[in-house]
Amino acid sequence: LHVLPLAGGRSGLAAEAEANGGGTSTSSSNRACTSIYALLCHQRTPMGKRLLRTWLKQPLVNESLIEARHDVVELLSNAPSVLSTLRDAVMRGLPDAERLTRKLERQNATLQDLCLLYKVSSAIPLLITALGSLDTSAPGARGRGAEILADRFAKPFEELHTEDKLRRFEGLIEAAIDLSRVPEEYAVNPSYDQKLQELREERDAVEARLEAMGVKAAKVLGLELGKSLKLERTTVHGYHFRITKTEEQKVRKKLSAHYTVFDTRKDGCKFHSSELRNAAADYERLTKKYEASQRELTAQVVEVASSFVELFDGVTNKIA
Repeated sequence: LHVLPLAGGRSGLAAEAEANGGGTSTSSSNRACTSIYALLCHQRTPMGKRLLRTWLKQPLVNESLIEARHDVVELLSNAPSVLSTLRDAVMRGLPDAERLTRKLERQNATLQDLCLLYKVSSAIPLLITALGSLDTSAPGARGRGAEILADRFAKPFEELHTEDKLRRFEGLIEAAIDLSRVPEEYAVNPSYDQKLQELREERDAVEARLEAMGVKAAKVLGLELGKSLKLERTTVHGYHFRITKTEEQKVRKKLSAHYTVFDTRKDGCKFHSSELRNAAADYERLTKKYEASQRELTAQVVEVASSFVELFDGVTNKIA
């Protein structure tokens, strides 16, 4: 590589090297170890991959810093259990905290983004434990490497993951987001806000009414709810019942005596009752209020969570 001196004990790639990929090309033609980046890229996280590109463009030239890095490499190469914990238990599948933090800084993060940052924060104790198992009193490079990891990583992580810092963020997420429904749904926990809780309880009560109507309809028509008789909800018709055209012929008399058919197509016969229509209208009304409250509370949670951006910047820099 052609290098140019830079401040901070690093060097920079010459312009012509940059123009030719600078050894960091990630195109498909270069992935079979035909570039320095492809050869060295074994990072578990997106942040680490981006940092490697920076290091290749601005490699270390300070001898003491290079030796310190070699000490850490020697230490970890002789501590396979610790290395496995860091790479497989901590780093594997870790979200892109750097980009998530930038979204949080702009306050356009979603509840899913907050849950992903929660995952990052929750991984820190395991990382601290793994680094803490290294022996700083060991002779030679291993002891020096352990001391470097303790000073530059373990101790800073311990300072970040305290009750008034990242644990406080975790407490916010656990209180504000219904984690029991993740990843199927990302929603504010009803218990987080009294108004939201009341709306949820009202809607649950309406759902119970709808289910009872389904049981009643199955009994009246002599059909099995969930199989031959479906209670469905669509954006066009809301809640309604549906049976196949074949079943409709079998129960036509009972159907016309108790319900109103409003649509018959290839997918079956759709019908409802005044009681079902009223309950469906109540459900849609409450759902709109509930979703509006969810949006308002989500904005509030994101605003509060944005106060932790500086802490996650520190985490991102260390994890990378």
